[in-house]
Amino acid sequence: MRRRSGDAHQWAGSITFQLDGSRSEHDVLDAVATGFTSQEGFRSTVDDNGERERILVSGPEGLAFAARVSDADELYVASASRCFLLRDDESVHDTY
Repeated sequence: MRRRSGDAHQWAGSITFQLDGSRSEHDVLDAVATGFTSQEGFRSTVDDNGERERILVSGPEGLAFAARVSDADELYVASASRCFLLRDDESVHDTY
């Protein structure tokens, strides 16, 4: 999905995985964080708001990801790019 605010654009998306229940919520999130942080330029933090643990990942050039496990044993990962401006020769209808 592409979002637009004035002349700024942002790419956002998400994916959901059904888990089989064989690993704890913490172990699943730790594996996701390690998958990201094993790549150069990525770092993660754990956010525990008292309800559910989630991980927040930041990457190069403003990439951002958040992951959490739901009560239904689903892993939900959301992503977004930094806001950016299109150059004069670029169109919002092109694929990037």
